[in-house]
Order: sequence, then C-alpha cells, then structure tokens
Amino acid sequence: MNRREAIKRTALLLGIAISPSGITSVLAQVARNPAAKPLHLKPWQFSVVSAAAEVIIPRTDTPGAIDAGVPQFIDVTYGDFFAESDQTMFKQGILALNQASKAAHQEATFAKITSAQQEAILKTIAEDTTHPQRNFLHKMRELTLLGFFTSEVVAKNESIAIWDPVPGPFIPCQDLAVTNGVAYFE
Repeated sequence: MNRREAIKRTALLLGIAISPSGITSVLAQVARNPAAKPLHLKPWQFSVVSAAAEVIIPRTDTPGAIDAGVPQFIDVTYGDFFAESDQTMFKQGILALNQASKAAHQEATFAKITSAQQEAILKTIAEDTTHPQRNFLHKMRELTLLGFFTSEVVAKNESIAIWDPVPGPFIPCQDLAVTNGVAYFE
C-alpha cells in the first residue's frame, strides 16, 4: 500500500472522503461543464444517473436535481474521487437500474420510462433489505443531496436556501449610543 492509498483509506474511515476543498473542486469542474456532457460516465450511464437524481429531487416550483447540475456533480465525483471498488459498485448499480427497467417495461431503459415507473423501481430497491444494489442507491441519494444543496442554483434560490448572517453584519467603530452601550452582540 502506498502513501496515497493509506491517506484515502484513513479519510474514508474518518468520514471526510469529500472535504470542503474537494467539493469546491468538483463544483468548479461542474461549472466548466454546464452542457450536461459526461466526463467520466458513458452517455447511457449518465442518462440513468440523471433520471435517478431527478426522481430523488424532482423539479416542482423549485429547481430539481438536473437544474442544479447534480448529474454533472455525480459524474465528476465518480471519476475523480471514487476508489475503484466504489466505481465498480456504482457502475453495477446503474446497470441494475437499466436491467430492472427493461425487465419491467418492455425493454425500455431507465431513462426512457416515466418518473412514476422510475420511482417504483427505486422504491423497490430501497425497501428490499437484501437487494444487492442497496449500497448503490444509498450512494446515489447521498451524492444527489450533496450536489443539490451545494449547487449555485440552490444557493441563489431564496425559497430553498435562506441565508441569515449570524450574528449580524460587522459594523466596525459603531457609536455605543446606537447600540445602547453594548460593545458587542451575543
């Protein structure tokens, strides 16, 4: 085992596999690839990831996962941060979604069936505690939520993310008469 592999494993054990700087790196790459073209996944895999992400966070009166660039986020995270074993698990999960869709819906791929049918397939996997693709589904959900809530679209949408600067704005050298004699706020 080399030093890089030891650091990766240690980070995974501590639960910090994707640090804030890692997220920033992924978001910067996603910003450079806004046209929804996959960098690491094959186009059919990317379409399955896009469809699954949109089922997890659909577009309503607020943006959905696709609007927030979640599929690109997952693509970059998959290619740049996943270990080989995680990449294999993720590819197998994507393939399993497509196979389940084809079996249930006359050879239609997961990306081509309706969102209700997609939701039914994901729900079946999530509820079956022995299903071999449950780990994939957990990872897919985790990445979708992370990608969505760290996206610029969500950060700028006041109906989703309300930013309240606490404890308030910094006002240097303010007259104590204005603050009723309080030098700082708690």
